[in-house]
Amino acid sequence: MAHPVIFWPKPFFYALGNTPAVDLTANLPLEEPARVLLLGCGDPRSILYTIWAARPNGSNELDITCCDFDVAVLGIATPIPSDCQFRGSLLVVARNVILLTLIRESIPIHQIWNIFYDLYLDEESLAVLVSHSKQLCQLSESIEEWNSGPYGSFIRICNLATLSSFNRQWKLYADVSKMSAPEKKRFKAKYTTEQKAKRPDWVKDAGNSTLLRNAGPLGKPASKDRSIARSYEDYWNTGITPKATSNKNIMLSPNPTFAYTMRGDNFDVHYGTNPLLGFHFAQEYVQTKERPNKTSETAYSTLRLTKAAQEQFEKWCKAFKIRLDASTESPTLVIRMFAGEVLAFCSTLNTFKSTGNPSDGRYVAPWKLSPLILDGGDYTEGASRPAPTEFNVIDTSNLEDHIGLVNILVCASPLLLRTPESSLYTELLVGAKSNPTSSFIKGLCGDVTLMALLFGLVPSSFISGFNTVSNIHEIWRAEGTQFHQRQAWKVTSSSSLAISVCDAVSDAKLTFGVGPLAKFLFEVYQKMFWTENFALLVEHTKKTGDVVETSILHYNRESFVRFLKVVQTATQDTDNFWKQTMEELLARIRTDRKLLLGMNCYQELLTHLYVQNVYPDAIREQNRGNDGASLLSGPLKDRKQHVQIVCVTLVIPKTALDILLRVHIGSPILICEIYVGGGHNIFSSFHPAFAKVEYDNLGNVMFVEDRAGRNGSSPLIASFWVPAAVLVAAPPDKIEFRLRVQSTPQTSKLVTMGLGLSMDLWSAKLPDSKRVLISNEFPDILRSECVFKPQTPSPPDMGSLTLSSCGSIHISSTMITLDASHTSIVTIGLRMDIVDPDLKVAHLDGAVVSTSQPSPCTITVSFASTKKTLLFPYPVDQSKVKVRIARKSSYIEVHAPPSDLLHTAAGLRCFPVVSDNPYPVVWNMHNVQLDILPSLEIAQSISYDWLKKHMMFTFSRREMIIRRSKVPPTDATSKIMCNVKDSLFLLFSCAAGIQVEAPSRVFGLANSKSGHFTTLIFVNSVRLDLAAHTVVVDCCVLLLTDKLLNKLRPFLNTLKDIRWIIVDDEDEVSWKYLLPAFTERCRTWSHLANCSYRTHGIPVSLQHGSSPLCGCAPGNPSVEFSAVKEWAPMSKYVTRAAIGLFYPLLEDSVTPFGEFCAGCDKPGKTLKCKRCMAVGYCGVECQKADWKRHKEHCVELAALRNQFD
Repeated sequence: MAHPVIFWPKPFFYALGNTPAVDLTANLPLEEPARVLLLGCGDPRSILYTIWAARPNGSNELDITCCDFDVAVLGIATPIPSDCQFRGSLLVVARNVILLTLIRESIPIHQIWNIFYDLYLDEESLAVLVSHSKQLCQLSESIEEWNSGPYGSFIRICNLATLSSFNRQWKLYADVSKMSAPEKKRFKAKYTTEQKAKRPDWVKDAGNSTLLRNAGPLGKPASKDRSIARSYEDYWNTGITPKATSNKNIMLSPNPTFAYTMRGDNFDVHYGTNPLLGFHFAQEYVQTKERPNKTSETAYSTLRLTKAAQEQFEKWCKAFKIRLDASTESPTLVIRMFAGEVLAFCSTLNTFKSTGNPSDGRYVAPWKLSPLILDGGDYTEGASRPAPTEFNVIDTSNLEDHIGLVNILVCASPLLLRTPESSLYTELLVGAKSNPTSSFIKGLCGDVTLMALLFGLVPSSFISGFNTVSNIHEIWRAEGTQFHQRQAWKVTSSSSLAISVCDAVSDAKLTFGVGPLAKFLFEVYQKMFWTENFALLVEHTKKTGDVVETSILHYNRESFVRFLKVVQTATQDTDNFWKQTMEELLARIRTDRKLLLGMNCYQELLTHLYVQNVYPDAIREQNRGNDGASLLSGPLKDRKQHVQIVCVTLVIPKTALDILLRVHIGSPILICEIYVGGGHNIFSSFHPAFAKVEYDNLGNVMFVEDRAGRNGSSPLIASFWVPAAVLVAAPPDKIEFRLRVQSTPQTSKLVTMGLGLSMDLWSAKLPDSKRVLISNEFPDILRSECVFKPQTPSPPDMGSLTLSSCGSIHISSTMITLDASHTSIVTIGLRMDIVDPDLKVAHLDGAVVSTSQPSPCTITVSFASTKKTLLFPYPVDQSKVKVRIARKSSYIEVHAPPSDLLHTAAGLRCFPVVSDNPYPVVWNMHNVQLDILPSLEIAQSISYDWLKKHMMFTFSRREMIIRRSKVPPTDATSKIMCNVKDSLFLLFSCAAGIQVEAPSRVFGLANSKSGHFTTLIFVNSVRLDLAAHTVVVDCCVLLLTDKLLNKLRPFLNTLKDIRWIIVDDEDEVSWKYLLPAFTERCRTWSHLANCSYRTHGIPVSLQHGSSPLCGCAPGNPSVEFSAVKEWAPMSKYVTRAAIGLFYPLLEDSVTPFGEFCAGCDKPGKTLKCKRCMAVGYCGVECQKADWKRHKEHCVELAALRNQFD
């Protein structure tokens, strides 16, 4: 497995989500059918919210595949027992099925709420749960019975193992009714005692900080509400959410869905659980048109917050029921369930997509022996409800914290459809003293640009320079212990405005120099295993005092090899390029002395290079050093032919793990070792399970999984691949196998507890055939051939987005040049081979070659009276382009450095709306359903100071300097972005009545040079975008073309109190790019077949006096617009829009989350650069080390700062 094996001594059950619900389809166009993959899905709050938030008149097709594997946050605070991980995911998904099917049965909402959220149930709610569980048990006896039952039309089960596990879990719930009175009494007493013991004293303080996240932009006002903290206290003291009417005489019983957890009938619910955490509360701290008479601060109560959550829950459930009822004959809503490990599930989906094989030789989860087979019926040819294997939405929750970002990208990115609308979401929960962006980059283990090229995906906020989803509320709760950051990854080259206009698309793989690529891969290797570098470990501990982070390990050598597989697939292998690259990489690893365990893990690295078919020659060459006789000697003597690797299975008494249950050391990592002579080899990629060892009639070994897991009597078995040469390197009695705890700062306590410095838990020598078993394959899994050469799917080529190259030219190479440190890209080059005979002649005769840049990812090459537009796999900077011309060889090379969309000559294109699909795609703004968002009640008596402070955070530190300077920056794109944000600040402030005598409802864009006004904005309302933690202006825009201006002049003259937003020519162009995005993101109407976006691109025109919008748009005013008498004559000319705010990356905001050294990211007080005073360092050494990077901006920042008023 591509993740270290972790042993969790104590369990926690994460029954409920701890972040507010999000719209999973927020980046999909209106008509796009949704194919969603939820990895680590948790409870179904976001599924319900997504259905409720759907825009009308859109696609009704929603196919969601849910995979949950309940892994706790690693560390002292949140451990989980090892053999309970699968059970944890099972419990979450089994509860989700109960919730969704109860909604289908029209059970009263208050009872559904009780069953899903309350720790204790009244008799009526318990009876509903028991009765429903019995029905589910009957339906889940077989997959055929389930699929033909009342719920099989919208809930599908991916594999038989999941269905069987559901059946056993639901039976536990149903059998509660069979308990005798004494059994019920004992059951309740045990449950209550354990429930009270789980609640720590500090939960109310932590709860206050955590729940502030749910108030979004109202986080600061919400911090005054002490009922937020009391919601935790009340829930954990009473075990139920507050009720409008309470009867103390009601008999309450333990809720079986919380009682039967990972260790049986034990209460293992996580102490941070709070039903309110999945809902939105910004609207509770401000007056809205829907609820204008808000209670005062003195009337805050837990009941009030609970009622708000229950109102949202009821709306979501009703929307789900309506969707089901509307699709009874032709189901458009499908939710697929899988309980198991994420990496295994993604790998199996990849294999099925590539080969049609429903299994790739993996187990369903660690600590389980069941093979993962997609045998639920929908992954077969001719299935009536075929399951998708590619998705336009992949949400990974906060798995990044648990299994590592690289592992997520390796397993999930091949499953993402390579289309402009597709998004892969990752979430990061980092410590409050960490730099969020630095933590993200550190987790990526490499340069963002280079990793984006290899995976074909890029974090959209990094490439855009802004977010439309705010996390500014994390600053308000900076006293908390964690910072939450959600990141959308998009297909890298899909940001180009109109890919279909490209004449040549690079379908060629990436080409590197052998040395540069090998050195880059070596840098990634060192970053993945940085905790093995003792010098870095000591330095990190000294600077931060944090020993928990250094004990959290996400990767082993199999993880690195799976990443190498991605690189191998993305690069061009000519002239033994890959072989030479791997030879140099392995040579560097062999000679490296920085990683203390580098050579100890070398044999495992070679093993997986062979297993994954990345570089199988390495292990063959090593084995070739042994003569044929030796490879068939010792423990391999019974083999009839040579094998390169074998499977070793260790049979370990479970008592060997007892010390890990007695000593509180967090979540120790287990590793297997083989001692040969004086050295030892570490194998951290092994599969553990508790199983009985049996023998068949022929004496063959069989393993029977012990369903009781660690609580049973069976030994632990650990299986892993080993090179054959290792087992014949010494006499059998000189080869020893060990299971031990990996040394980390957290596990050092074991040294003094009897394990010694080596921290061995168990050992056995090779001749012990009862405890050391050698085979050609893993226990109870598919044949070894399937494991040795798995079908590892390739990430789609960059060119799969687009049209193929035209006949006159062909892109034969995509050349990547790295810098001197081999860690980042200097230039990206495309080689354009000229195929057309006439063009060849003109080129040979010396035709002049010139270039221009129509969009961030495209460069147009002009020569011989022709123009060819080339699509690059990443945004490039045309201002620094270099062209190499080969007249005789008939090719042209175009080389340009990669760039941020906001810092190039193409900076005006930083709000792309891609027009290649049948419908436009807003690339880096989320879509909204305006009519469901709460509208702010605007009145002079209401203070919106919170909104003013919130909007100040839309400016980065550098933008604030620019705003206050008298001299504009030389960087035009920075100036334009500042001007756009200034315009938005004015629009939002005046619409909300901030610092003005009266709120404004009509705004006009006026050109400062010509004096003409080009656009009118009619504000309907200012709304809370709850899921995005921001605000939007709901408005209708009127594009005043020359023709329309003359026609409407009589009506325009009647408009009063127009608030003018002054723009220059460049700003006017920016708004022409912005308006299509603002109108498209809230669209509820359909584009026509002859839409001008298809023929003219987006925007339709940049010329003054013309409209950037297509002709399909006008004539869809909002209800609020139509209600204003003076506006009525313009109804058929306006288009509804959702104007939003743009937020910088958080650590670059005006008020930073914390103070960090710009050189090493160490938190704490810093000394400012004396010239610019804009950045700080912890000391002179860091300042010197960072000078090469900082000097590019220091002078400009200093000049701008000197212009402060």
